[in-house]
Amino acid sequence: MNSILIVMFVLFTFLATQAYAVEEQTTSVGYTSGHFDKVGEEIPRSMNFNRYYQMSPDWGVVGSFSWLKGDKNWDRAQPLLAGPAYRINHYFSLYGIVGIARLKWGNEGKKGTYIDAYTYSDKNIALAWGTGILINPLENLGFYISYKETPIQPENKNYHVNGLNIEIGYHF
Repeated sequence: MNSILIVMFVLFTFLATQAYAVEEQTTSVGYTSGHFDKVGEEIPRSMNFNRYYQMSPDWGVVGSFSWLKGDKNWDRAQPLLAGPAYRINHYFSLYGIVGIARLKWGNEGKKGTYIDAYTYSDKNIALAWGTGILINPLENLGFYISYKETPIQPENKNYHVNGLNIEIGYHF
């Protein structure tokens, strides 16, 4: 029963926001150039999706979802973030976002012989944050440039997954 109420509340909130923000929205998709800190691993095959709602002449809300897929020591991250946006002028908006990231990583190494091989893997939900700028050079075109970071702790060591996002979107 509670899950049905939660789903209905989320759906109602989404639809109410859609009706209120019909005139000022931007939907975008883009590329993420990520990095897995202290391992030096670049993260290929990464995508980012953003949705921006202009709620008033000055303030709006940004929602963001990323899919980062790694190789070797690190498998994937899926951060889901949201936060406020402030419109500086007709062309620029700044935003800050915070949320959660689902992380999965693992490692396999060999110390000389087959018997000495070791492996570990883990999953984690971690706090993620980011900041960025939305640029609207034309009436129906938007560009996002943003930075996101998520800390992870495999084997009680501190690492970070971070990335620079570049996106193009349709402003309607």
